Amino acid sequence: MDEQPEGIRMENALRLTRREHEMLALAARGCTTTEMSQIAWLSQGTVKRHLQMARLKLGALNTTHAVAIAYEAEILPLKQPSAA
Repeated sequence: MDEQPEGIRMENALRLTRREHEMLALAARGCTTTEMSQIAWLSQGTVKRHLQMARLKLGALNTTHAVAIAYEAEILPLKQPSAA
């Protein structure tokens, strides 16, 4: 597996856009791309593009891997806020 060194991965993680971060957080909650598009008022194609860019920046193999990296790097909080 051709992974990025930890320092490069962390530097790229800090460059996630607000939308890339938001889509990773929704993926972490188990949302589908359809659900993400409805929640964020974006097309499914745009949601997929944000997830793709997040995966590239984090050096992830897939979205699940990207979420795991985001948790490890403390980009996403371990405990998701509960719904009111």
